Amino acid sequence: MRIRTTTYRQLRAAAPVGAVAGAAIAVFGMFLGWFQSGSRMRNSFEMFRIPQQLGLEGFTGVRVVWFLMPVLAAGVVGFLVLGRREISAGLVMLQAVVSASVAAIVLAGSLETGVGVVVTLMGSLVGFAAGVLLLLTRAEA
Repeated sequence: MRIRTTTYRQLRAAAPVGAVAGAAIAVFGMFLGWFQSGSRMRNSFEMFRIPQQLGLEGFTGVRVVWFLMPVLAAGVVGFLVLGRREISAGLVMLQAVVSASVAAIVLAGSLETGVGVVVTLMGSLVGFAAGVLLLLTRAEA
């Protein structure tokens, strides 16, 4: 089945916008409240500092990857500006998989979660879908 040319052009134009929006929404959600600790809501970055504060060194790699998620989002924008759709798609899909996995684990846990987890998960889903579109529409129509 062949996609009509106008539909293809619309998808091709929407894919970069979706990738940037998904990456930005996911990062925005990382800074919102993820769980209640004491009397205040803590964001995801504070959540990843807890194992370090408890002296658990096995989480260092995971923490470093999480702190690099905003850098990946910036890379998505940068590579789109340079016209490198495939690299941008790879970055946004990597960011989406990592952030959606962490958000899903937190949602599955027994913590009382905040809105940041859901925002991150939704941004990740949008970003992943846009990454797939970036790859499918990479050739000129």
